[in-house]
Formats: sequence, C-alpha cells, structure tokens
Amino acid sequence: MHLISLILEKPGIGSLQADKSTMQEITSTMAASRGYIYASESAIEQDLQWLEDNGIIASNNKFKPIQEEISFY
Repeated sequence: MHLISLILEKPGIGSLQADKSTMQEITSTMAASRGYIYASESAIEQDLQWLEDNGIIASNNKFKPIQEEISFY
C-alpha cells in the first residue's frame, strides 16, 4: 500500500532524477517518506512486478506504437 501511495503522490517516480537509478530513487524516496523498513529494494522490485503483472501500473516497454493507419474514408 505504501508503494501504491508513493506512485500516486509522485507520478513519474523513478525518472525524476538523472543522477540516480530508478530503484535508488524509489527506495530513497520511500525511506524518507515512509521509513527505512518499507524501502527494501528486493521487496519493492517484487511489488512493482506484481503491480505490472496485474495491470495496476504499466511498464514503458509494454506500450508499442500503433503501426496501422486508420482510414476514415
């Protein structure tokens, strides 16, 4: 629940700071806002995977550009 809350509070988290990796940014933000006990990198990775697998969040690599043109005439 803390991870979902963090994602809702900070849309785009993981792509905000160019000098940190995605996971470092998420874990450091989680530790600062919710406490270090909730900032386990391995637990957050598993939670993010579960959220993606169940369609709650989307990974950038799941979106593909539309290749087909739609004709309205």
